[in-house]
Amino acid sequence: MKQNWIDNMKTRKRLKLSLKDWLIHYNIALFILLVPMLPIISLVEHHVFETYDGVRNPNEIFPEILIFFIPIIAIFFFQRNKLRLKEFNAKFNETQFNLALRKTVAEKKWHFRTKEKEFNRLYTDKDGEGEYGGDMVTIIRLNNRILINSINDISINSSFFQNKRNRLNIMTFIKNLDEIIRTKK
Repeated sequence: MKQNWIDNMKTRKRLKLSLKDWLIHYNIALFILLVPMLPIISLVEHHVFETYDGVRNPNEIFPEILIFFIPIIAIFFFQRNKLRLKEFNAKFNETQFNLALRKTVAEKKWHFRTKEKEFNRLYTDKDGEGEYGGDMVTIIRLNNRILINSINDISINSSFFQNKRNRLNIMTFIKNLDEIIRTKK
């Protein structure tokens, strides 16, 4: 993982995705966007190139296609919200963090994709313990804070239908960290 991407995630508290992953993550909104794009092409032909020879005037169609932008905007913000890193504050040291991470990895059968001092990206099995395939878990460790996110693995499919496993991934790690902090005091 590029350090500037990690720094970006720390400041924005939002996952940064590659262009390919971004397109896959927002694919439903982009697909619905195709529907209003066709009449917009007719508007351009009519007003800019003056070559439109269709049955209906594009000015009549335009108000009808505006209705498609409501679900597109709603889906975009719904998907964008899934990329938000949740912040948890706790006083812990590196050993406590690593113990909690190892315990959660064993419980949830996660596999490390990236393991750095302050950034961890983990995945569940792609052959699927659930109906939507694996999960992608991102954990960023800061001073007395954790930024964490869990979404469906984008490399397998779109994460539009986020199942409750993603919340469980986050809460299991936080619970394990909390237990280790309490027992080490």
